[in-house]
Amino acid sequence: MLLVFLEHSRPSEFLKKDFRIPIYTADIGDGLRLIYHIDFGAPTVTGDESQFIRVFGVYHESEVDVKFWESVAAQLARRGQEYIERCTDRGETRIRFKGIETVPPTVSSPLDVSRWNEAGADIEIDESHFLELHRILSLEKFVPLSRNFFDSIQKFDEHSFMFAVSSPEYRVITHPSSCLVLGRSGTGKTTCMIFRMTVLDMDSKDSQLPKRQMFITQSRTLAKNVRKYWTQLSQAEKNEAVITPRAPTFDPSLADMDESAEETGVFKLPLKFSELKMSDFPVFLTYNELCKLLEADYGFHFHPSTIATTFPTFHRAHHGGPIRQPLINFEYFNANIWPRMNEAIKKGLHPVLVYSEFMGVIKGSEASRNFPKGFLDRQAYESQSSRTHFGDPTERSRIYTLFEAYLRLRPPASYDAADRVHSLLAEVEAKGIPGDPIDFLYVDEAQDHLMLEAACELLNLIPALVLDY
Repeated sequence: MLLVFLEHSRPSEFLKKDFRIPIYTADIGDGLRLIYHIDFGAPTVTGDESQFIRVFGVYHESEVDVKFWESVAAQLARRGQEYIERCTDRGETRIRFKGIETVPPTVSSPLDVSRWNEAGADIEIDESHFLELHRILSLEKFVPLSRNFFDSIQKFDEHSFMFAVSSPEYRVITHPSSCLVLGRSGTGKTTCMIFRMTVLDMDSKDSQLPKRQMFITQSRTLAKNVRKYWTQLSQAEKNEAVITPRAPTFDPSLADMDESAEETGVFKLPLKFSELKMSDFPVFLTYNELCKLLEADYGFHFHPSTIATTFPTFHRAHHGGPIRQPLINFEYFNANIWPRMNEAIKKGLHPVLVYSEFMGVIKGSEASRNFPKGFLDRQAYESQSSRTHFGDPTERSRIYTLFEAYLRLRPPASYDAADRVHSLLAEVEAKGIPGDPIDFLYVDEAQDHLMLEAACELLNLIPALVLDY
């Protein structure tokens, strides 16, 4: 329960129940107003949800636009009559205690707010309020009141705090086993992962049973930002001074090679997966970096450059095996292989579609693991159901003919994303995972991974399959 002490003035309701959701204001001096409302939905340890005070902010009296807050109240009321009733401040339950009024919060079972009422959807809203209304209702994150929060304000520390989450988000964060989290961009999937990692990390330290947690994504920028955010959350929870994040480092032999300059060295990690220590965890890295750690243990190297290296002996000395290069990504395929394919066969087909069929189905599907060459044969590909896969049998026949041309036209030492995973899986199955396994694996933006990549991550890195997608 949150108690708000306002000694200088009593809170007043400046939007009555005509607007369904009461919104309150309190004078805090110097012409400033604190605006808040009684909300509902804070998770409790029993699984129920509770009333809580949601503070929208502190505004100068001249900035308080009643019409805007009427719009906020009307939009909140669209969550339904039951939500409105649970947000109502029950004044009759107030108890006088030593001159201070206290209000016990209502605690009830979780609300189903998946469907919003149409009432209020057509309320007239000033166009100038659209962005601010969207921020308040959709983007704003609210931080639970805590001593650490007050201490950070007093110290002017720029800490990040775990903000209040919805009941569905809370269930994801506290779920004891694997999760598959679906949602549109910006709906909080990554945030749930970070909060889950933070909670598990704190619990494991309290129990003296540390967990090896790993966060994987395709984006170097996302991996870096998630690491930074997790560090801020952890330090805020411990109320410690800010520790400088581990600085990026770059392998000088790779830093001047195309994409490797972007992908190598998000964080300072060992060169091999087997060398990861408990102090390195939790680990935040790109899928490419994970592959490099494993490849270093297995003695082979896939170089992400699309430019042929002139130093093969150098790379053999450093990586213990021959180098595979260049990488056949879509840009390389479109510029160097697609123009050389038969015009009559590829007529009417887009190179993006053809390449995605090569990587996602013929070579990148889980079924491809059952074929000795690491890709579906013509019969297996052409016999797939038209209801679940691209095109009719004739189009699939043309695509497979183009795939056969792709195998002939690519450079002998080249590789693509599927080749890399097949090689890793073969080594893992033959030798096992080097070093200790991962306790919790988090794969963000899972749609960016091949099914084969997902199989590699799922089946081999974590023995108990405790993961989040």
